[in-house]
Amino acid sequence: MSQSTLRKRTVLAAAFAAGLALAGPVLGQTAAPAPAAPAAPAAPSVSPSAMAAARDVVIGSGLSRSFETYVPQYMDQLKRSILTTRPEIGKELTEVMEALKSEFEAQKEEMIAITSRIYAQRMSEADLRESAAFFRTPAGQRYVQAQPLVLEDIFSQMQVWSQRLSEMMVGRVRTELKKKNVEF
Repeated sequence: MSQSTLRKRTVLAAAFAAGLALAGPVLGQTAAPAPAAPAAPAAPSVSPSAMAAARDVVIGSGLSRSFETYVPQYMDQLKRSILTTRPEIGKELTEVMEALKSEFEAQKEEMIAITSRIYAQRMSEADLRESAAFFRTPAGQRYVQAQPLVLEDIFSQMQVWSQRLSEMMVGRVRTELKKKNVEF
């Protein structure tokens, strides 16, 4: 599966799972500093029990598996990038990457916690508990199992639909501009 497909799936999985849960440096190069983001409003306080329920939703819904591809992908990219300029350090690099793998893998937990906090801020604890309970049912488990294939199908259909929408919009604008004697 291509990296682009994985990225698309991840975005769609996040959007889809969120919606359904609510409804039932390249090395050696320095980048310009990113513009400062506007100050975010203070996040509302979330109880530990709401965070636990939200975590159950994130894991139970299958959303957390979306984060599992990132660490191995980034490790591969980093290794390829380094070996492009320093192929002679391949053995040492492989040893170091292997030794750091568990440290890097632990970073997934940060994204699970971030996602859990988002859910806990957007949903009541009671709704989170109900959603988590659903994902433990046979129907919820079948939903989670079907989700990757469903998302793949939705994405391919969205590509077709967006192309048709674009063509239709251009055609309609062209037609209406023609009525005003404007060629486009």
